[in-house]
Formats: sequence, structure tokens, C-alpha cells
Amino acid sequence: MTHTENTAPIVVGIDGSAAAIGAARWALTESLSCGAQLRLVHVLETGRDPRVADDVAAQRAQGETVLRQAHAALSRHAPQARVSTRIACGDVDTALIDESRHAQLIAVGSVGIGYLASHILGSTALTLANQAKCPVAIVRRDGDPGPRSSIVVVVDDKPDNDEVVRRGFEEARLRRARLLAIGVWRWNSGLMPVDILERRLAHWTPHYPDVEVHSYAAECSATEYLATTQLPIRLLVTGAADAKHLTRIIGPHSHPILSHPYCSVLIVRH
Repeated sequence: MTHTENTAPIVVGIDGSAAAIGAARWALTESLSCGAQLRLVHVLETGRDPRVADDVAAQRAQGETVLRQAHAALSRHAPQARVSTRIACGDVDTALIDESRHAQLIAVGSVGIGYLASHILGSTALTLANQAKCPVAIVRRDGDPGPRSSIVVVVDDKPDNDEVVRRGFEEARLRRARLLAIGVWRWNSGLMPVDILERRLAHWTPHYPDVEVHSYAAECSATEYLATTQLPIRLLVTGAADAKHLTRIIGPHSHPILSHPYCSVLIVRH
């Protein structure tokens, strides 16, 4: 990736779940590509209840075990990686938002399929998507969606969309996946004209000759596209404006997420 000048760490929230380990593996690829330190953070939810306070030592010991296990899992895969661990105290959402202030990316895992979108994603993932101070990756499953899976990037008329498109190209190169650019014309109710979409992409394609690019001028939103397409998708790259629509983008209406079990989401914020 090209952001090698950024020395800020990549942060992963670790809670002992398989989803968190999956997020750490996903983030490991990011950190190795740009030489950033990978910081694994476990949060002790301490409060004013004296019974909780009395149990802080046990919680900390458990947290250290969880972090050691995560660190070991990553070291087996990439012993050369720079990985650090940290235990924070307090509210999980607040602690991870604080971490995001000094990170170039923060990643968390999603949880299993449930009846509510917050169960699918987890409340912390939703909070970070809306309030983190850096890009947020919500990693769904640590697996292989297939050799022809795509990175989907939303191309629209928002002021920050150039950075979204750039990040989509970067992820496609990093993940060795083809890039599908969906043109969404937000300021009007119709679709993004094909010529505008192609001009936007033409600015970037010379910089990424190794990325296979496909484009689609959508007559629907990215949400509706994901709900209907049968193409294998491993990652959706979109802007901060879509954070409030996250539960609609990957669940639970009509359960589009079930058709894309490996589809993670990267919300670009800068």
C-alpha cells in the first residue's frame, strides 16, 4: 500500500472471540503491507460497583491471556510482524474510540448472525463505524471467499469520495482481488452517468495497472445492490456518510449478509 509515511499503529479490538482473531488476521495483512505496528487492545470494563473492582485483578489476568493467545496466533502466521498489546480500562466503546484518535485504522470483528442488525455486527462495531476518528474495518469472517471475489467500492459525489476510491484500489491490490466500482449518484434520484463514472476511475487506473477493474452505474443504492447481487464479495469500501446505513448495508433486511458470508466493510474516514 502507498501510505507508508503513516507511522500510526493499526489497532484491533480483542475480546477473546474467534471474530476478534479474524479481525486481527485481516489487519495483519494491512500492517505488513505498510510497515505499521499492529496494536492489540483488550478493554477491561471496570465500573463503580465494588464487586467489579474487587475482580479487576482476575479480569486483567484473563485479558492478558486473551492478548497472548491473539499474539501467538499472529506470530505463527507472520513472525516478522511488529505486534504490541495493551490493556485499557473503562467502557469498551469509549476506550476504542480513544484508540482511534491515534490510529491509521481500527478493526473489530463482527459476531454471528442474529435477528437484529446489532446482533449481526455488535454494538461496538456500530459505534466505531459512526464515531471513530480513523477508518474502521468491520471484519465478518476470516476465510477465503473464492478466487473471483471482488472488492466493491462505492463511487459517489461526496467530497471525500476520492479517498474512498483510492482505498478501494489499494485494497484490491493488497488482497489480489478484482475491483468492482459501483457508481451511485446521490444528489439526484437517478443513476450515476456512465461517462462520469468512467472518468472518475480513469484518474486512478494508471496508478494501479495490476488491478482488474469493473464498473457498474447503479440504478439502486449500494445497499440494494448487495441484497440482490450473486457475485462473491469480500470487502465493501465506502465513505463515512454510509456509516449510519451500516446495518442496512450488510443486514438484516432480506438478510443480504447471508449471501456474502465473507463480506467485510471498510469505512473510510480521514
